[in-house]
Amino acid sequence: MNAYKCFRDLTKVSVYNILYIRTKYTVVGCQRVSIPTIEYRSARETGLIHGHKLSEVFPGLSTTDEIEDENNRLPLWGTNLYLQSVYSIMSGELASFNGETLASTLGHLDNCSLSNRECLTPFETLVWELVRNAPCAPLA
Repeated sequence: MNAYKCFRDLTKVSVYNILYIRTKYTVVGCQRVSIPTIEYRSARETGLIHGHKLSEVFPGLSTTDEIEDENNRLPLWGTNLYLQSVYSIMSGELASFNGETLASTLGHLDNCSLSNRECLTPFETLVWELVRNAPCAPLA
C-alpha cells in the first residue's frame, strides 16, 4: 500500500555583520522534526503547507522552498540567529505480512501499528491508507 513520510528540516543560521562591510553566514545546527498529521493531510489536499507551495523535486519527493521562520535582518553590528525551514513529503510503499509487523521503503516502523494508519516519531510522521481486498470467488 502507499505510504507517505512528512517532516520539517530546521536549520539554525548565525549571521554576523559589521556595518554592512563584512557579513558572514554560518549554519549553527540542523534538526529534523515531525509535523502533525492534520498539517500533512491539509498539505496533500491543497499542495500548500503554511502558505508555501510544495513542489515535486523528483518523483516521490515534494518540498517547499526555504522558509524564513524568524526575523533574518542583518544587525548593524554583531550577530543574529534565525531559523529556516524546509517541509518535505516523501512517498513510498508499506507492507505487512502478518498484520502486525510493518516493512516500509520509508524507514523503520518498529513501534507502529497497521490499524492506526499513522506513526508519529520525533523526526517524522508516516501516514498510510489501509487497502481493502475485494472478495474473490474460488475457481470452479
